[in-house]
Amino acid sequence: MATPKVFDLQEVIWEDMGSGLPRTAIFQGSEHLTIQCFELPPHSQGAPHSHEHEQIVYIQQGKLGFWIDGKTYKAGSGCIVLIPSNCEHYGMNLGSQTAITVEIFVPKRADRQQSKNKDGDGA
Repeated sequence: MATPKVFDLQEVIWEDMGSGLPRTAIFQGSEHLTIQCFELPPHSQGAPHSHEHEQIVYIQQGKLGFWIDGKTYKAGSGCIVLIPSNCEHYGMNLGSQTAITVEIFVPKRADRQQSKNKDGDGA
């Protein structure tokens, strides 16, 4: 049986992921999914990439543009964007304020490590 977990974004160390994504917190909550939270500075963007994971992006704050397999989509606060697996994509902050996203990846991303607590323990 799975054990419930609490992941406090205010108690973990946010780290630099590179590619215009300097503030990131990662939760490896189960064997099936990964959750990432990003803060994207104004007018920044990630690098084009693809991966096997389906990706769901919830935009908590800001206005983003998404380039997904050659098409551009715009979405703002409160929107959810589904990026299918193996689609080349990237996101860009279209606004003058920091954008905040919550992203869910299925299946779990083996290339991510869970963020550490500020006190040095695992989250």
